Order: sequence, then structure tokens, then C-alpha cells
Amino acid sequence: TRFPTAETALAALHGPLKRQLQREPYLMLVDFNAPCMGGLAFLDALRADPVLCRSIVFALTGSDNDEDKVAAYHRRVAGYLIKDKLGPGFRALKDLVSVYSQAVLFPVS
Repeated sequence: TRFPTAETALAALHGPLKRQLQREPYLMLVDFNAPCMGGLAFLDALRADPVLCRSIVFALTGSDNDEDKVAAYHRRVAGYLIKDKLGPGFRALKDLVSVYSQAVLFPVS
């Protein structure tokens, strides 16, 4: 599922998707350059929720700033991905998500 803003994502995650997320593993790609709410604020909201805190999150950003990387990993991102380094059409991102979801064992709820 794709959401245009962090606010709409949080509304869905706290609403209709929350019950499903309690039963199934899930992975999120969070655009840290999203309008209105930034990626770090979004992560803070996820980590504060007892169900959503289990989210496996990859940060997708344009920033190569060390402070941003530290802040993201402090909030337990699974990876910090810089858009310019992902190749044309974010091809590497598609491959990463595919391999990750097939190779990593997710926790049983």
C-alpha cells in the first residue's frame, strides 16, 4: 500500500491496517523527504506505538548527512538508502526488498 503523506500512512496504520499488522510481518519504505511530517517524526510515531514499533523500516532519502543517518539508525531503521545511489528507476531498491523479504525470517506474532 502506498500513501501520499506520512499523516495518511499513520492514519491507516492506526486504523484499518493495525489489526492486520498484528498478525503478519511487514516492511515499510519511508521517504524521509515526504511533505509535512518528516521521516524522523514518522519513525518516532511508529516506535511509540506498541504494535507499530515492530515495523521493519527502510529509510529512503536524498540526504547523505551523517547526522541524519545516525538519527535514523537510532530509531532502529533496517537500512538507510540514498536515492541517488539506487540506480535508474530505483532498480536496486526493488532487488533489495525482494531479497530481504525472501531471505529474512520474520517474527511470528
